[in-house]
Amino acid sequence: MGKVEALNIEGTTYYFLSEFFTMNEAEAMRKKVVQRGIKDAYIAFYYNDENVKIQELVSLLRSLIAELASPFHKSNGPCELRPDF
Repeated sequence: MGKVEALNIEGTTYYFLSEFFTMNEAEAMRKKVVQRGIKDAYIAFYYNDENVKIQELVSLLRSLIAELASPFHKSNGPCELRPDF
């Protein structure tokens, strides 16, 4: 499963697995964790080390895409942003 980190907050232990670069990778690991008995496992999203809701993440990505597509954006060449979910 990779690196596992534990954090205890007010008597509740939270376990964090390593970073995933696609939603498919994260969901596959969540399913494995559930099969091992952690029925309430879920996927959390972080940006700048802060937990964010999926809706905020989508909004942030849309803003970034709009900025990159702007004719005023300075770029060293073409770029492609393709979320895998």
